[in-house]
Amino acid sequence: MGKVRCGARCRDGHPCRAPGIGHGNRCRRHGGASTGPRTDAGRQRAREALERCRAGRVPEKT
Repeated sequence: MGKVRCGARCRDGHPCRAPGIGHGNRCRRHGGASTGPRTDAGRQRAREALERCRAGRVPEKT
């Protein structure tokens, strides 16, 4: 028993042995992690979404 492995089939046919991450326990090469927005428009949408998320949070008590 170890870490969950990706298990996707590589080009030569054997199962990928990289550690599975993210949704579906696939590795970074097989769809386990997002690389983030690539275009300027996508980056702007991500920034706006982050601002909306932060605005909705209740400030912590000190």
